[in-house]
Amino acid sequence: MFKNFSQLKILFLLISSTIAIRIFDRDIIITDEIDAKYFTDDFIESLNARNDSTWTAGRNFDESTPLEHLRGLLGTNLWTKDYNTPYRIVDLQQNIPLPRSFDSRNHWPKCRSIGEIPNQGSCGSCWAVVAAQVLTDRYCIHANVQTTLSAEDLLECCVECAQSCKSGHMHKAWLYLQSNGTVTGGSYGSKLGCKPYSFSPCGYSGSLPKCQKNVLKPGCVRKCTVEGFKKPYDQDKHRTQGIFRVPPIPEAIQHEIYHGGPVQAGFYPSKDFYHYRGGVYQSTLNTTWGGHSVKIIGWGEENGIQYWLGVNSWGPEWGLGGLFKVKRGSNHLKIEEHVYGEKPDSLNEIDFQYYLSDEFINEINRHQSSWKAGRNFPPESSEEYLKGLMGTKLFDANDTTPYKSLPVGGDNLAEILAFLPESFDSRTKWPHCQTIGEIRDQGSCGSCWAFAATSVMADRICIKSGQTKNEELSAENLLSCCYQCGNGCRGGSLAESWRYYIKAGIVSGGGYHSEIGCRPYSIPQCSHYFSLFDNLPRCKGILPTPKCKKRCRSNYGKSFAQDKHYGSTYYRLQNNEALIRYEILTNGPVQTAFLIYHDFFSYKSGIYYTRNHRKVGGHSVKIIGWGEENGYPYWLCVNSWNSHWGDKGLFKIIRGYNHLGIESNVIAGEPLLN
Repeated sequence: MFKNFSQLKILFLLISSTIAIRIFDRDIIITDEIDAKYFTDDFIESLNARNDSTWTAGRNFDESTPLEHLRGLLGTNLWTKDYNTPYRIVDLQQNIPLPRSFDSRNHWPKCRSIGEIPNQGSCGSCWAVVAAQVLTDRYCIHANVQTTLSAEDLLECCVECAQSCKSGHMHKAWLYLQSNGTVTGGSYGSKLGCKPYSFSPCGYSGSLPKCQKNVLKPGCVRKCTVEGFKKPYDQDKHRTQGIFRVPPIPEAIQHEIYHGGPVQAGFYPSKDFYHYRGGVYQSTLNTTWGGHSVKIIGWGEENGIQYWLGVNSWGPEWGLGGLFKVKRGSNHLKIEEHVYGEKPDSLNEIDFQYYLSDEFINEINRHQSSWKAGRNFPPESSEEYLKGLMGTKLFDANDTTPYKSLPVGGDNLAEILAFLPESFDSRTKWPHCQTIGEIRDQGSCGSCWAFAATSVMADRICIKSGQTKNEELSAENLLSCCYQCGNGCRGGSLAESWRYYIKAGIVSGGGYHSEIGCRPYSIPQCSHYFSLFDNLPRCKGILPTPKCKKRCRSNYGKSFAQDKHYGSTYYRLQNNEALIRYEILTNGPVQTAFLIYHDFFSYKSGIYYTRNHRKVGGHSVKIIGWGEENGYPYWLCVNSWNSHWGDKGLFKIIRGYNHLGIESNVIAGEPLLN
């Protein structure tokens, strides 16, 4: 019958394939029969009848909705073996206390996109819809850019993300947003942006069109589809700064949302999730069809159960008007294991003047409870000038500055730290050292590093002398003659300033036109406080660094060499707020540096901390004390922007959380008295 073994083998394979296909078809039928029971009214009623239920079930999808469509709504591949995406580095000890409840919609009310409810239609594109939504929100939050980014462009053109409408990869989507970006584009039929979403909302009841089966992913078209859109496709791209995953720790996710905005999360919803109508969702089943992607915009607690507040992509008719709450803190259904977010790359799109506007100041005061903002700089102040005030390079991993040794005796140290006063002000302990409370003005020069260093040096000379030597040290001398310190008015180094103090010495010198000391400051004040100094020129850009002059002003009475003051040692302090307090209590004020964000320019009073505004640069100040106000622990600091800035030239900043690096960049030293 068969001429050779090969023919027999082919027949066997054909028969085997037919049997397999029939078995496979039968499995689908059996699976559908089993799954169908999870979408009946009886099953929904059984969910609500449970005594241990924390949520309410109801009909979100008509009974006639094919299971194939419901399965297709879960379109996120959460397989992680090929992940190389780094985790965001989050030090939970370095951040301010988080509120018990938080809703991004209330915190950033101008960003309407946060609360918009998308509808992915017949395509399993939740991974793309949510990624585009999160980046849209973050453009509004961080760049003050009101736009809508295109899920369609990401879905079409990220070939590595997805080959079809059945599923896609979140981490590959964020890689694509970093390297290629996405254009603008609104929802279906909106005609907004370059490339709106092409899948219409659908359903199996009501006025929505019937959902299509086996829809195909659109091919990549690298051009705008909205007629008359003004920007070319390539010029409309919006990208991220990078890509990271948020560590699977609830507090780390809260921190990211609180400071950065909504995040994208993937999880494995059970089949009962389709029926969610209210309450805090907790799965009652151990069955799922696959991974799903959603946006998390906040958190809270309901009836003693902690939850995440999420935005789904199944339209506003589903759940709580398109939103849902899911159990927080136990990685329920892996909801805390797959979390993404990143800041927009094109921060140059920000209108810098917005951060000096009354609108921005009012926004700060609406959302801050610990400090107040006000007008310190006119709204037309130049970006070059304000950025130029930030003139300090913070310590990095390569720094070799020695740390100060801990006090001898572990038990002794514990006793000392236990009895540190709750509040302290160096001005009160050493009242005859007038330099401690002096407010100086660096003018149009990024010399904060030199001002803070020489101010602390002068304070410590006075303190160590028993409050008998009360003399200002010259910021001008350090600024202009310490070549290894950095770039003068364009910025300098903390450690090099103190090394220079020990090796070369620093002469005395007061403020501009003060006629105090050997070398007073030569850069004039400028009027950045409206009409308070009408006789002074307006602050514009940063002035050149003064030339190094190794001679004292005329009629001073001492030579440059005779006027030198030297240090005996210098050191960094450990990132430990109790040890920093002990150092201030025993030896006097310390110098520190921290990162400045735009809202700091408008500080007026209270305990400062920032949440999410744009970073400007490193700044150096002097810490003279500490305390607590309205439950917030703080450092008391002296700035160098004149006494009309902030709280008469001073400010308070949150203590104990290394906020913006305030506790990990502390340096000081001891004077060598004549």
